[in-house]
Amino acid sequence: MRPGKPLLLLGGAMAASFPAWADPSFVLDHVTITGNTSVTTDKLMDVIQERPGSRISQADILADRDSMMKVLEGANVVGSVGARITTKPNKHVLVEFTVDDRGVQAPTVTKVAARLNTQVFEGNKALTTEQLRAASGLNPGDTLTDATVQAAEKAIQAAYAKSKLPLDVNITGSIAQNAGKVDITWHITEKKGKPKRNTDDEGGQKLDQ
Repeated sequence: MRPGKPLLLLGGAMAASFPAWADPSFVLDHVTITGNTSVTTDKLMDVIQERPGSRISQADILADRDSMMKVLEGANVVGSVGARITTKPNKHVLVEFTVDDRGVQAPTVTKVAARLNTQVFEGNKALTTEQLRAASGLNPGDTLTDATVQAAEKAIQAAYAKSKLPLDVNITGSIAQNAGKVDITWHITEKKGKPKRNTDDEGGQKLDQ
């Protein structure tokens, strides 16, 4: 959650003495920061450009307030920053930045469901890409998880086993993901192996004693 919108709290004395703040003609005597608990005062003070003795305008105060808000936002602090300005004789002012610190809140992470965009098969010769794509059981737009990808790999292996071709097959997959869209490339290595024996035909055979 992002910090709330900053608020500028204008004191009555300041509003009466300096309603426009058009020119940097006021001298800063002192600046304080109150209300902060999640971020140290030193970190907030470091981003303030004005120091005692500086001539300041309303724009300067607002710029400092916005800089402090960025520090709070970077620390995931929920809240706001206001400014109280007190005028003194001879156009001198005191500035107090008041932090409405509502504590640190972990940033909200929006998870995008991974969905299949394309499937590419490389190295397959014994079985066609169409056969392997059908065997995988995956279609564009399907939601993907580790389990579904692993199941697809096993299904491709099973398709080779079912073909009973004299091949030793190795299958690996690589995944590229962009904005929730997943491209899977299946890398297939087919090597000649021993002919697959038909165990059904051997079931009735016996060895001579």
